Amino acid sequence: MTSGLSPGESPGGRRSIGGEFPLQEPSDAAPSSTLLHQLEQLAAGDLHLFASGRGALRALLRAQAAEGRDTLILPGYICDSVLRATKYAGTIWRLRFLHVTPTLEPDANELMAESRRAGARGLVLAVPLFGFDYSDALREAVRGARDHGSTVAWDLTHGLFSDWAGQCEGPRVASLRKWCGLPDGGALLGGGAQIVHVMGRPSGRDIRPAARFVRLRLDGMGLKGAWLSGAPGSEDAFLRLLQHAERELDKGRGTPPISPAGLSLTASVNAVELGHRRRLNYNFLLDGIRSIPGIRPLHPDLPAAVCPFGLPVLIDDRDQVRARLAAGRAFCPVHWPVPASVPRSNFPEVHELAGRALTLPVDQRCGPDDMARLTTMLRSVNH
Repeated sequence: MTSGLSPGESPGGRRSIGGEFPLQEPSDAAPSSTLLHQLEQLAAGDLHLFASGRGALRALLRAQAAEGRDTLILPGYICDSVLRATKYAGTIWRLRFLHVTPTLEPDANELMAESRRAGARGLVLAVPLFGFDYSDALREAVRGARDHGSTVAWDLTHGLFSDWAGQCEGPRVASLRKWCGLPDGGALLGGGAQIVHVMGRPSGRDIRPAARFVRLRLDGMGLKGAWLSGAPGSEDAFLRLLQHAERELDKGRGTPPISPAGLSLTASVNAVELGHRRRLNYNFLLDGIRSIPGIRPLHPDLPAAVCPFGLPVLIDDRDQVRARLAAGRAFCPVHWPVPASVPRSNFPEVHELAGRALTLPVDQRCGPDDMARLTTMLRSVNH
């Protein structure tokens, strides 16, 4: 659940591929097509909205700790924001990281073994990546973990708009602002009535960083939108605001609710159009990069049930390629730098894959011309 900031956003032409979203504009999307409606449908009446995905996960962890769970089983390939959420989360969580396969899925056999050891004290955090569902073998291991007495929760940040998300049993969390121009937003779906009790009344220590976070995001995103429309200034101005916002988020210890601005805009995001455009972009870009040597798509096919978060590839000389793409105004995030608590000595495959992984943008701001330009740049920089 990282910020997605691209420090390589540099002065020059203002048209870019990827990078931070400007503020979502109000739309006339049909109510049944909106992000808010989709969340309500997935939650089936049990929806809680927070300022961040981190806050949503912390609320879930607190509820699980109150029920006696203290062992969190999760992939070694993980976002550092997930680990930050385990702080001030009801107990001192014991983290059990899982090795990953060449497609970045957690090892199914290891998941079974860890859940067997943890039993009813275990909480498995399933984290399907880039919009793609777990493999059949890993889905079976998740069911096995439940049979061992462990609770299974899902981080659907990358899979929120995929059809298979509705088939995930158990509580689900997601960061909403990674998909569109929301100032804040995290969701907990299916957390149960106990969530209200563990949330309690937010303290000033929780509310103040969240309020500053939202204000800085609104200012930074608004400034970016104005800049893209031709207003004078530089990218440094809004990037500083957005980076400052992330630092404010890091100060938070609580589970503050979504802001009024964030809540209002969830009813302006057209989730149907978002998914349609991302699928078109993914397939267009995939066709373009298939013949480029040194680039291996992790998912060379796009199943009908998938709304892609991005197009993940493994690429040689990743950092050099990424820098050259940024110079051409294509901003490709890394999901993710490896947290310090996942050491290379114990998880060499995580570090090797993380050093080569790059997410190519296919978001709804882009169209075929952008995908063609990105393909041309990739072909050029990868010679």
